[in-house]
Amino acid sequence: MKPSFKLTNKGRGLIKCVNCHKIRIIYSESRLNSDERTKLSDIKQTIHFCCGDDLIPDDAEYDILREKKVCADKRRNCKSPVETLVYKLKKSLVCVACCGPVSEDISEKFKETKTKFSTVLPNCEDEKCLKFMFGIDKGPYKGWICKRPKKQSNKEIINEKKRRHEGAKQRMNQAKKRKKEYN
Repeated sequence: MKPSFKLTNKGRGLIKCVNCHKIRIIYSESRLNSDERTKLSDIKQTIHFCCGDDLIPDDAEYDILREKKVCADKRRNCKSPVETLVYKLKKSLVCVACCGPVSEDISEKFKETKTKFSTVLPNCEDEKCLKFMFGIDKGPYKGWICKRPKKQSNKEIINEKKRRHEGAKQRMNQAKKRKKEYN
């Protein structure tokens, strides 16, 4: 079930599934104060979270977190890829399929690919992860997800127009030259 609020910019933390070991995002409608963060930390240490489960126990002591609508996206299951926001919250590269670390080679590919796409979700290229991503992958590398190609900057567009204009000028001058030689 989808949370009852917009998820954009509502990621407040991360939690790991005990079954698939994927990292899932903890959302809340508004920011948490220090007491609420402490309660959430207690929950993270005591529960055995599985993808698609309720995050907050039914105990009365956690009512304050329920009021803030603290939750994980219940639509996500162990077969779902990692959410894009994980990369922003975690501040490190992980595999889109298993949440495991990626090699230096993949980190370099990521940096290069990130210049061409707004969203890049890398794959560690382990056999089981490639199998997991079969049919989902949409990118230059097997098992990767790359979305929204980046548009050219204004400077690049202007330089491209100048280059085309110079080429057209040269062709026109060559045509004029040939015409004079012909006459």
